[in-house]
Amino acid sequence: MNAPGTIQLTFCAMTNIGKIRQGNEDNFLVADLESSEARSRIEGDVEHETTATQVLELGAAPILFAVSDGMGGALAGEVASRMAVDIVSDLLPQLQNHEDYAGLSLAELLRVAIEQANTAIHRESFTNPACRGMGATFTATALQDNQIFFAQVGDSRAYLIRNQKIQLITKDQSVVQQLIDMGEITEEEAAIHPRRNIILQALGAVHEVDVVVNQLELSEGDLILLCSDGLSGKM
Repeated sequence: MNAPGTIQLTFCAMTNIGKIRQGNEDNFLVADLESSEARSRIEGDVEHETTATQVLELGAAPILFAVSDGMGGALAGEVASRMAVDIVSDLLPQLQNHEDYAGLSLAELLRVAIEQANTAIHRESFTNPACRGMGATFTATALQDNQIFFAQVGDSRAYLIRNQKIQLITKDQSVVQQLIDMGEITEEEAAIHPRRNIILQALGAVHEVDVVVNQLELSEGDLILLCSDGLSGKM
């Protein structure tokens, strides 16, 4: 039996190459960030496409979920998305225990970790010719106590499903979303717009990124969906 106030998270994750591309450049991450030494982590790649449904108990230590959609020639996109999930999951517990960052909120720690991942990916894209021009979207949720924090770069999405209603929590950082905001096109027109695949931000594309963060309070029965545009583009 669960202790009073205990929150249990039931989750699964999957990635699929689809029917068009030759390589899968998406990566997902589930990490229990109890400490930098004791951490369980599940990553998604071509060989590990689906996890079984699992249960984690939400306590004082954060639990991180993330999806990263790579882009770039050859396999560079897979390199960028892999670097993104690896660096953020490694850095978060280190930042929590670092005297210079320990006073920051979880949302700000997540922002710092993503910014540092961007710097590393950007550097690799310049120093490694095989990775020239690579980048990745990154959308994450970090859960602690009964709070959930969202962070985003690019157009991978986070949805909240509550009381049988689905709500988009993040906002695409894309050309078509900018046109929607300006009133120049509708959401229906955006779905077929010739520039619908152009995003305004990606990890590694430039030296600095603007990580958008927000938060909300969890309620019993909430469902959170993180996905790349391979799914949201078909919904």
